[in-house]
Amino acid sequence: MSVLLAILKGIGLVILALVLLVLFILSLVLFVPFRYRLEGSFEKKLTVRGKVSWLFRLAAVEAGYDGALTYRLKIAGIPFEPGKIKQSRLRRAIRRLTNGIGSFLKKVGRLFVKSTAPPEEEEKEPEGAAPQPEPAQPVESVQPSEPVQPSEPSQPSQPSQPSEPPEQDGETSADQKEPFSFERLGEKLETAQEKLEDIRENLRYYLDLFEQTDTRIAVCNILRQTGRMLRHILPKKLEAHLIVGTGDPASMGQLMAAWGILYPLLYGSIWLEPDFEQKRTEAALTAQGRIRVVSLLFLAFRMLLKKEMIRLLKRLRRKKEE
Repeated sequence: MSVLLAILKGIGLVILALVLLVLFILSLVLFVPFRYRLEGSFEKKLTVRGKVSWLFRLAAVEAGYDGALTYRLKIAGIPFEPGKIKQSRLRRAIRRLTNGIGSFLKKVGRLFVKSTAPPEEEEKEPEGAAPQPEPAQPVESVQPSEPVQPSEPSQPSQPSQPSEPPEQDGETSADQKEPFSFERLGEKLETAQEKLEDIRENLRYYLDLFEQTDTRIAVCNILRQTGRMLRHILPKKLEAHLIVGTGDPASMGQLMAAWGILYPLLYGSIWLEPDFEQKRTEAALTAQGRIRVVSLLFLAFRMLLKKEMIRLLKRLRRKKEE
């Protein structure tokens, strides 16, 4: 009995350790923020570098673009480089894929045309060839040609004639559809009217629903919480240095006048350096931010657990069920 209790005790301790380990990992994912950094510059060529790290850079992903897309994974400082993707290779692969699909479709189209068109031409050739022996009947002096005449009824039995009736059948079917087109048009108009009535009813329902105070409170709460989420996700530190030259002092003066209006709002984050002599554009950008999962979940639950939001969701579900 003591052995069984010792085994159960060991199993319980293992399960408890696993549960604590899972809770510890979940707490790290929820409370430890993901930090990101973005750097970019443009001077005759675009270069971009980005990095996302977690748990004091224990795990990090780096990516960059400098004529070719590169990415790298770091775990505990150990780099893992899956490889490099060049833009030219991507373009070549896409071109080969599109060319292969195009050539395959062309071949299929040619085979389809060959399988359909040549039989009609072969059937039409005997029809054109049949009159040729008629003028070439100077051989009527030979009497055996008369018994050959019974072969003439073979002309109506040629398989070429059945190919024509389908066209006639199609024409007759099209002719038969014409008198019924008015009835079908009436049916389509009735269905369109029913759809319009359904749309009107839905619009009236949603307008009446929006006029209620509960829905307005719920919508305001949604906008408020989404704004807080965006403020949490957007970079906390943004710096940009721009050098702009239009080549025309007059237009450059107008641009600086517009910049003067926005300067109080963008002071400390974006600097603009004008160049009145030559035409050029250079830029350097750095952005840093962090995202904490628990804060996003808190804002989402705060938005969804409101009474007005729950009532709104119930009404929308009832409308869908109807």
